[in-house]
Amino acid sequence: MIGHFIGKERRAPFDVTFAELNREVPDLFRVGKDGPGIAEVERRCPALFWSLHGEAMRELGYGEKDRREFSPALAQAAFKEAGLALHRQAHALSQAKAGT
Repeated sequence: MIGHFIGKERRAPFDVTFAELNREVPDLFRVGKDGPGIAEVERRCPALFWSLHGEAMRELGYGEKDRREFSPALAQAAFKEAGLALHRQAHALSQAKAGT
């Protein structure tokens, strides 16, 4: 399905299990379902998400209910959310380094 969307043929079947992904990168592969991740993004930085991915989401038919068209106000909110997200990541990184 993704290959069709991006115009590429599938080279090989994807046979990596969620358990393997979770074991390798547990901070990225936490739950195994998209709902919690979508809810987290929508809660933490919806303007940033829609600024970066809104066009693709609309092309795929997602987000009609929560659709946000690009505008200067959306861009300003996205920059603010990006700054907050970077601050959170920097804090988490400094905490991780302090704990090691």
